[in-house]
Amino acid sequence: MTITQRVELPQQKTLYTAVYSDKARFDEGKTEVEQAGFQIPAGEQLAGLRVQERKGWPTDFWLYISLGYVCDNKTGKRYLTRNSPVMANSKRATNSHTKGIEFAITQKQLEKAKQGGFEITDKIAETGIPVAKLASDDLGVYVLGKNAELYGLLLAEKNIQVFPVMVDSRDYIKSQPSSFANQAALRRVVPGYRGGLRCYYRNLNYGVAVCGVKEVAGCVVSSHEVAKTAKNLASSTKLSQEDLEALRKLKEQGRLMNEQLESLARKYSL
Repeated sequence: MTITQRVELPQQKTLYTAVYSDKARFDEGKTEVEQAGFQIPAGEQLAGLRVQERKGWPTDFWLYISLGYVCDNKTGKRYLTRNSPVMANSKRATNSHTKGIEFAITQKQLEKAKQGGFEITDKIAETGIPVAKLASDDLGVYVLGKNAELYGLLLAEKNIQVFPVMVDSRDYIKSQPSSFANQAALRRVVPGYRGGLRCYYRNLNYGVAVCGVKEVAGCVVSSHEVAKTAKNLASSTKLSQEDLEALRKLKEQGRLMNEQLESLARKYSL
């Protein structure tokens, strides 16, 4: 499991810390990040993390978000949902994909998922959302929340002009013996790549990374202070009051990200 080095950006009020799992299976990765005290992020949180980090694994990997995706085989309609059947049944869903089949859901599960859900229209599936309009588009806000505008700016910075929404075709959905569910993921954000939302494809057992994200409350110690504190720790047996205060802030905000910092915090009873 790898932990990010956070970067504080002046235009972003909420900061994040995150981990990602090396597990190939969605269910195993979900368990690993949850045991580390993190949760699979909402789209808003992952968008915020990517704006914050700008590079490295948060932008380079396809990453799952907490939104589910359900398909009604009777109508061919597709929905995003905050009541994800996959999140609630991760092992069974991952096993279905390991067998090469869709994760079938009951009518009751479908109706629950549709409550508060968002239907993905054919127009959105065909054209996507211009990144400049993510913050004013209903689907863009449903997926990315308060970070929709900043995420659009990040995509534009990477020369990505459209936020595609990739889903199953209505014909495919109607061809299935039952309604089914999958998990939404944000595609990687690299120059020229079609970084958007991916909902279809049976690969909960490989190919997309699982990460966990937390919001960091209060005033965050800058990366400069983190580096300064670590450097002082490596070269001194006694810390100054300034260093102790910086170390105390790191501990309060959950930023003791290596054994050296953790050991020193214990030594000074922080």
